[in-house]
Amino acid sequence: MLHPALTDWISCAWTYERTYGLDHIETVVPDGMVELVIQLGASYFDADVPLPSSVAIGTLHRPLSLTATGDVRVWCVRFPWWGLAPFGDVSAFAGLQWAPAREVFDAGLVTDIEDAARSEHPVEGLNRALLSHLLAWTTPPDSLRTAGRAIAHHAASVTVEELAAACSSSERKLQRDFRRVLDATPVQMIARVRFERARRLIIDKNLPLSAVAAEAGYADQPHLNRAFVQFAGMTPGEYRDQFQRAVTEGGDVGLIQD
Repeated sequence: MLHPALTDWISCAWTYERTYGLDHIETVVPDGMVELVIQLGASYFDADVPLPSSVAIGTLHRPLSLTATGDVRVWCVRFPWWGLAPFGDVSAFAGLQWAPAREVFDAGLVTDIEDAARSEHPVEGLNRALLSHLLAWTTPPDSLRTAGRAIAHHAASVTVEELAAACSSSERKLQRDFRRVLDATPVQMIARVRFERARRLIIDKNLPLSAVAAEAGYADQPHLNRAFVQFAGMTPGEYRDQFQRAVTEGGDVGLIQD
């Protein structure tokens, strides 16, 4: 279990083991998250290209079809896109599906997590590695923590004006703080969280897209469509079709493990 101090920055950590055959394909669906994956067994391949042993999988613009042969064993840490700020480069995935982990995350952190994954007590080691790097980071203003929690819990309805009031800050100062620490604006952060909520509703519930739009906080279905094209490179209907096709064709679909 992750230390409570990490929950503002990290969605979850998980481990996975499976034996793969030549015809096995695992589909990873775009979800607006960034994942640090430590491969301890057989390597995953993307279009015949082996993924690095320590790889960062980014905010995907298309489903990622992974193959492997043999015994796969991985340790993974999942970050919302703003959660990289204490641990790596929040802009490193522009246009990329995946990259060597040390090109995205602090190299020392990657080494520490690799060591933890291979140790007898990986969860304890993982917490130590992440906490040490979080505590070494220049702590952001309290307003960012307050705003981040508000967005995570109320992204469907919250406005920048309401965020500033909750943080006892002006909108201009809040914008500056977000830009300085997260290389993003509050509006961009809200948009990402709304997209993630809509994505979950599309695959977890058999809701009409108009209902998904309303529940996730979009003005209407066209607004939802525009957000999906921006973040996933496809419409919500195309996204749902690809997910359902991957399931019905017998493939595994990689989702958030929480």
